[in-house]
Amino acid sequence: MVRKAVIGLAVVIPTILLVIFFAPSLLRMGVRRFSFNEEIKSFPIKKTSVTFTAWSTMKTFSYHHAREGNIFVFIDYTVRNIGDTELELTDFAFADTPILKYGNYYADAKIGIVTYWSFHGTYPLELMPNQSLTNGYLYFEILEGYQPTELVFPSKESPQIIIKIS
Repeated sequence: MVRKAVIGLAVVIPTILLVIFFAPSLLRMGVRRFSFNEEIKSFPIKKTSVTFTAWSTMKTFSYHHAREGNIFVFIDYTVRNIGDTELELTDFAFADTPILKYGNYYADAKIGIVTYWSFHGTYPLELMPNQSLTNGYLYFEILEGYQPTELVFPSKESPQIIIKIS
């Protein structure tokens, strides 16, 4: 009886240790990883695909000024309607945005106090099936001296999508 208990513990304890050791890796296996300029289908909503195309930095943008010691990072993107019906751009614009990783830090997309997917200039209110808009951008405020490395969605604690920037 004691022998069976010892053998049982000899099997159970290493199994528990293996699960604890490998659990973080197993959880990350569900993360979809993409490169810059790669189309991400059904992101951020089912009817759209997004391709992040370029990034740049600056101290001021329109009437926005980066705080002392900070810079703005602009991430340009193209959005495409991959559904079979018309897409209201408001459905897309207010979807959750990715966060930007730079160094060991993270930043949320900014537009004043609201976070949303933005477009330069004028754009239609809806996209027809397979229609694209190429003038989209997200912008972030980060510490000066850093380079963006990844876009992470929906959060750093439980990423489902990671887009490698550099």
